[in-house]
Amino acid sequence: MPRPSAKGRILDAALETIHGQGYNATSIQDITAAAGAPKGSFYNHFASKEALCLEILDLYRERELGILGILEVPGTPSRDRLIRHFAALTEGNKCGLERGCLIGNLAAEAASASPAVRDRLARMLSEWTSLLAACIREGQASGELAANGSPEDLAAFLVNAYEGAILRAKADCCEEPFRQFEHFLLVLLD
Repeated sequence: MPRPSAKGRILDAALETIHGQGYNATSIQDITAAAGAPKGSFYNHFASKEALCLEILDLYRERELGILGILEVPGTPSRDRLIRHFAALTEGNKCGLERGCLIGNLAAEAASASPAVRDRLARMLSEWTSLLAACIREGQASGELAANGSPEDLAAFLVNAYEGAILRAKADCCEEPFRQFEHFLLVLLD
């Protein structure tokens, strides 16, 4: 198995460090130390911490594609896909209650200081919303899901509610907000 490149090690370390400590609390020195790389190597691969942040968002998205892909599994009822999607997200979030969601954390911490980060986060949330809306639309068209509301509005509500559940779980350091979300997801889908 080939050794990861210095850039790959820095990206992995940055994703973990920023997700754990926060964007503003993480220095380039923290990242390179976690990567086992000299500080100077950071600037061989990234023009700035902001440029690194954009790349870790891409890496995070790549790692989450399997969870997003659940929404598009052919031959599976829409209701089941929605439930499985959020269950997979919840399972991943239960492992790191204190960390919260990288997207939500960066939206709160870095988006106001960086238009590029804000735009990337908005695109990621929009993509998630679009995938949910397509799944809901399909379920409404087949009669499997109630046609109460536009798929886009329902999808946006689910994204906003789930991000809120993650934030609350982080603040309370407990899983109850996920249980509450799952309960109301079922109410919404029935």
